[in-house]
Amino acid sequence: DPEDGYGGWSAEEARGATGGYDGYEDDTGYEGFGRAEGGEEAGDRDRGATASGRLELWPLRSDELHELFPLSGTPGQYSYYWGTWDQAVQRFALSLLITLIATNSNSIMAAGAFTYSAWGPVVQSMVRNLSVKKYPYGGFWEASVLGVGFRRDPPKRRWGRRQDSFRGGAPGPEPTTTEIRVGEPGKADVVLEVPYELSHELLREGDPALLIVVSNSPALSSFKAVRDVFLPATRQWLGDYPFVSRRGFQQVRDRINYQRREEGAGGY
Repeated sequence: DPEDGYGGWSAEEARGATGGYDGYEDDTGYEGFGRAEGGEEAGDRDRGATASGRLELWPLRSDELHELFPLSGTPGQYSYYWGTWDQAVQRFALSLLITLIATNSNSIMAAGAFTYSAWGPVVQSMVRNLSVKKYPYGGFWEASVLGVGFRRDPPKRRWGRRQDSFRGGAPGPEPTTTEIRVGEPGKADVVLEVPYELSHELLREGDPALLIVVSNSPALSSFKAVRDVFLPATRQWLGDYPFVSRRGFQQVRDRINYQRREEGAGGY
């Protein structure tokens, strides 16, 4: 649910060898991340592993995690909470109204209310980032697109609700929701649901999908996937909320690509 403050994470459990999905809630009581469980210790390069085999997980340093999830928030997160221009104007008008009401009774409250339109998005971003920063370890997951579907939800149904009616090949009304499954076949995967955009028609199974995972395990033997995915083939991000700092992500990606080239492998 995008309104509960945690709607940007997958509400599905990413299974290992068995496949399938169960609803999962993290210990905050809100629908949280995608989760993959595994029983093996990390293999080469301290990669994360599942019981069905090693995943393409690159462990992250603590300073990289701070760059990816800055406590103070990112410009993209501020923009998310600012909303549209109309919403910003409405918020400013409300702040002005509260300021006028509180001026005679509490000058401190009046000052805070007047500047709320400026500091409100920053505080909201900080609160949301605290929930992901509680995990001490993280990894860079080189996954791929496993499936893409489109559907049109009824007008009264919010886009984040899942249905079974997917669009086929016949032309019809424009869909409202894109559902994409990313991961590694037979090991772990996670489902994202985002508002439909025409650019999503370019997505193909097998395309690389890069995302960040967080964990309480230094070996990343189990983890939760942050539902904010970068697709190099189309150079687009998919997710309801921009959890990941774009600048921090690029720095991590550059470091891993350099390491891959040193090992004789290609980069993304």
